[in-house]
Amino acid sequence: MTEFADSPSGKDEVFPIETPDPNCGITKTLAHFVATTKLTDINPTAVSRLKDFLLDFVGVAAWAGRFAESIPAV
Repeated sequence: MTEFADSPSGKDEVFPIETPDPNCGITKTLAHFVATTKLTDINPTAVSRLKDFLLDFVGVAAWAGRFAESIPAV
């Protein structure tokens, strides 16, 4: 498991995000971030953690798909 280290500058350097407009709202800000961010812009530590989270999600979803009581109803 990857651990995050505190940034020497004290700033959040994992996702250096620029808000397109402070009055545009969270949805537009997120869409702008997704549309303009390249994988190379993201800290390698964050990419490693995201891979861990995705693998965890797939495992939980696979288990739920097989054993959850609500699956037959769905």
